[in-house]
Amino acid sequence: MSNKNILNKKNNISLSKYLIDKIIVLFFLCIYFCSNSVNSQNLDYKVGTLSKQANITDNVVSTIYKDSLGFLWIGKMDGLYKYNGYDSDIYTVALNGERGLSNPWVTDITSFNNNFVIGTKNGINFLNKKENTFTYVLPTDYNSNYSNEITSVNATNKKRILAGTRNGLLEIVPLTDDKFALNRIKFLENKKELNEIYVTQINSISNGELITTLDGVFLLERGSNVASKIRIRTKEGKDLSGYYSLYITKFNNFLISCKIGTFFINLNTNLFVKNEEVIAKPISELYDNWPKIKKINVFLEDSNDVLWLGTEGEGLFSYHIKNKK
Repeated sequence: MSNKNILNKKNNISLSKYLIDKIIVLFFLCIYFCSNSVNSQNLDYKVGTLSKQANITDNVVSTIYKDSLGFLWIGKMDGLYKYNGYDSDIYTVALNGERGLSNPWVTDITSFNNNFVIGTKNGINFLNKKENTFTYVLPTDYNSNYSNEITSVNATNKKRILAGTRNGLLEIVPLTDDKFALNRIKFLENKKELNEIYVTQINSISNGELITTLDGVFLLERGSNVASKIRIRTKEGKDLSGYYSLYITKFNNFLISCKIGTFFINLNTNLFVKNEEVIAKPISELYDNWPKIKKINVFLEDSNDVLWLGTEGEGLFSYHIKNKK
């Protein structure tokens, strides 16, 4: 493998200009997941924001991740916050020789072996869980055609990480603690390769990953480096498009918010297979009294079977799950 594809990341990292994309998540979603005192039968929920005593600023929240120890990691436009229920540790940009984030705007977080993998507006950051130190990956250092603006990250297994960007999907394979190999994932539609694909979300399913993009949903089968477009249609034959948010519940229902409404696919009875269409059913066939919402930017399910819906311009909804069946 050439030195061009394997780089030692110990350079000073410059900040990129903010390229604002659609990252809208309601900040106070994280409150509920820190509390065990809410009665799941009580429909009157109190929803607020974290106090200033927690040292968390009031601005855009792009991602929330709960680790194995119960800490909340809150990615915002001004840094990464580790919240323990009372106060928070703050990770900001690297300044004055100190190690920190490569860019203050955190877009996504996941866990990979002994590291947290942090997507930012300018590169991928690996935060060592034990040493509390950073290692950086700038995709443009590997290929000038790659993008440093990371939109999503997903640890598919113990050997590789997927990173969505504004112009494609990258496979990142750690070779040592500070050396990596990067490869581009191809996107195909009807056997034709697509370029400049803006990735918005990555969801893991039993046979691979579903890659949500501005051009539709693609299936990346386990172990493959080619993502094929999936056709998702309604029972009436109408194609779903303009995806806002996708989410898999603990009952394995795949929830879809898109331009024409909210739908679901039961993954226990439906398997995504490349070059085959999948039928999505209206959400009302799964849940009673589903609220009429135009645009859902985020789904989050808690341990009390409450599904939180972060909307655009309509506020926050808490839906108490009750399957029809």
